[in-house]
Amino acid sequence: MSKKQEEKKSLPTVKVGGGGDYVMVHHRILAFHEMFPNGSLTCKIIEQTENRVTMEAVAIPDTSKPERFFNGYASELKGVGFVNETSHIENCDTSAKGRALATLGIGVEESFASDHEVANAKIQQAEKKAVKGMKSVMQKFIKSFFWANQWLPMAVDLGICKPDAVNSSLNSIFNQGSISLAEEKMRKIDEALLNYHGKLVETPEYKSMQPPKKGKEVKKN
Repeated sequence: MSKKQEEKKSLPTVKVGGGGDYVMVHHRILAFHEMFPNGSLTCKIIEQTENRVTMEAVAIPDTSKPERFFNGYASELKGVGFVNETSHIENCDTSAKGRALATLGIGVEESFASDHEVANAKIQQAEKKAVKGMKSVMQKFIKSFFWANQWLPMAVDLGICKPDAVNSSLNSIFNQGSISLAEEKMRKIDEALLNYHGKLVETPEYKSMQPPKKGKEVKKN
């Protein structure tokens, strides 16, 4: 077995329907650059409308031999699925690159060359499963920061929390290695928000903005 074949076999995988193994696209990209340091992986839009984008990715193992290249195509609809609500172009770019690398033989079983459509179905299934698992986490995130948005700017101004609290929290969720870890991170984020809010309501600046409490009226005889 060659060194490149050993590197292909050592790529981390996740299980998809039917018990097959699937290599996530970011692992394929890392493997491509390690295996082919003189290679090139590009992606371009070949068609775009208001609601749909189609992209072509091209993987060239050796740029000194550009005639040997591997294509991958993907098309995504805007607003279809949780990810595509805001990131259909980025999702399409990732899918196209993953398929170009799969055509090169990185991250798929040997049967890919004779069963392209089945491999693509497994790719989509794995992506949908990951998105579905994150959906509930992101719904909690949106709900929490919708509440926090009412007071977080003031907390930032008073130095109670950092200005990048929202972005850093979102990034930390997506950097987790599993759905359960992302859920645990969201729980900790909720605790941090409650802590920030608790500190804020004790400040003189916050208290001065609150309407005075009405005293009890004394009944006249």
